[in-house]
Amino acid sequence: MTLQLTLKSNMTLEFAFGKVTPSKEMTLYSEYFPAISPLIVEHGCQQLGSFVVLASNQPKGGPEMGALTQWPAVENFNAFNSDSRFLEAKVLLDDAMEIYSNGHFFATSDEDFEIRTDIDYAIVISNDKSMSLTPLLNLPLEINSPQQKYVDKSLLLSRWNESADKLLENASAQADVFKVRFNQPAP
Repeated sequence: MTLQLTLKSNMTLEFAFGKVTPSKEMTLYSEYFPAISPLIVEHGCQQLGSFVVLASNQPKGGPEMGALTQWPAVENFNAFNSDSRFLEAKVLLDDAMEIYSNGHFFATSDEDFEIRTDIDYAIVISNDKSMSLTPLLNLPLEINSPQQKYVDKSLLLSRWNESADKLLENASAQADVFKVRFNQPAP
């Protein structure tokens, strides 16, 4: 099965990842997401695709899931995060997540491509231009990204291959490497 990703140059891509606290899955999926789904749409966020993190060079017990979304502007993201309805539901998110990192915004261009949900991909955030990966995407960090962890770095998305294996094995503090498999789109 495939997932269609349509990036728009008038929007910004958000990369988020996390790990659900064991036994808190129902809180996240049955309470938090239903509570905020209409609010996300109201603030202009578009879900592009979610994924399972199969491996990463993050600290032990690192992320297990993630998502790519689009926002019309960082201001929309900030308005969402200060909306009283979100703040009310945020206690559910905080309770359900062991690890949660969001607000990493990358500049986009108009691009449309398919992601297969039966193969693995590499998401690499680095400033290393010499990696031997063939990018499907290579997006610089948005200057006004809410999170500045990835200053002067770019998000690269490519199919997983031997070069990605080597990068994961030898990853330095200069690169965050995630081996991911995208989830099938909801019917």
